[in-house]
Parts: sequence; C-alpha cells; structure tokens
Amino acid sequence: MARSFTSQDLIALPRLSAAEAVVLVTQLLTAADAAIRDYATRVAAHADPDEPGSEALSAALLEPLATWESRPVATGGGGGEGEGVPAEPAAPAGPGGPVRPGAGMPEPGAGLEAPEADPA
Repeated sequence: MARSFTSQDLIALPRLSAAEAVVLVTQLLTAADAAIRDYATRVAAHADPDEPGSEALSAALLEPLATWESRPVATGGGGGEGEGVPAEPAAPAGPGGPVRPGAGMPEPGAGLEAPEADPA
C-alpha cells in the first residue's frame, strides 16, 4: 500500500539530511505522479461515445494535463547554488495569456444531466 503524505512531511523537509530529503522528495514526486495517472485514467474511462457530453467533459477535465508545460530549469554546471531552481517564476499561460483558475472548465455538474425519457 502506498504511503500517505501530510503537510508535516513538508514541514520536516528542512530538518532532514540531504540524503533523507532526496528520498522524501522522490517519494512525494512518485506519489504525485501516481495520483495524476490515476486521475487521468479514471477521467478517460468515463468518456463514452454513447453518453452525450461525456467525451466533452472528459476532454475538458484532461485539457490542463494535455497542455501542461513545465517551466525551464536553470542549469548550474558546477552543482552549486541555483542548480535545479526555476529560471524565473512563470504564471501558467494558455494561448490567450495567463490562465485564470477554473477558466475553460465546465460548470459543476455540466454534462451530467439525466437522460431524457424515451418517448416509446
């Protein structure tokens, strides 16, 4: 079973040795990667061509992952100060500029309306 992480793990990070910090950060990144993979799998599994709106909803929910771009990372060839630090803080941006939280996302419950009754 995967380990659960809490904010206490991050609070303890500065008090850890370098080796312990590397292990913890690796575990945290692995857990985050697994959670994103699980989310994407579950959302993609709900896309059903026979269910109106389900494919559009799945696409909208996966769109932030599909368009994600990582920030460039500074490379400090000597392994000194600044290596692995983002080159500059960057706001997430979409094709039209900075992305607002929730922008482009469907309203809660959108596409989840009950199917119309068959008039047969």
